[in-house]
Amino acid sequence: MQLIKVNDDRLVLSGALGLTQVSTFWQTLQRHPALNKLKVIDCRALTQVDSSALALLLNLQAICPNTLSLDAPPPALLTLLGLYNVEGMLPLTGENV
Repeated sequence: MQLIKVNDDRLVLSGALGLTQVSTFWQTLQRHPALNKLKVIDCRALTQVDSSALALLLNLQAICPNTLSLDAPPPALLTLLGLYNVEGMLPLTGENV
């Protein structure tokens, strides 16, 4: 189960973020009052991701007015960014980069 936590301009994700969680997560995020302030997505506590997680992150970037960076993305997410050739769409910071 993932957790949505927003600290100022930082969205903190934890747990699994896959096909079964993405729909609910996306609906919650679209209505979040801090959406326009986001600049960083903290991925260090993500335990599992799949291509639907990548789609969610790219869609989130598309609706946010700021450029979002991924902080400490897990290796699986780095692999997906490379496979889909979208590394430059979400700047990377922190561990595993």
